[in-house]
Amino acid sequence: MSELGRPLPAHLYRHISLLKLSPFEQATRGGWRFGTRRIGDGVVARLIASGRAEIVGGRLQLKQRPTS
Repeated sequence: MSELGRPLPAHLYRHISLLKLSPFEQATRGGWRFGTRRIGDGVVARLIASGRAEIVGGRLQLKQRPTS
């Protein structure tokens, strides 16, 4: 579940699976890329809002979970 207490839509879990493989790169003409696949700004915004991803140096990556 997201930080807002609701489960994410199924398509966002697919994008999370892609993020586990490699970060999304910020495209020069706007938007985001995973290899040759374009990722919409709305998807990126929802992943960040859910607390599961963050932008670090022009790359979208999964947030690191704190280790106890």
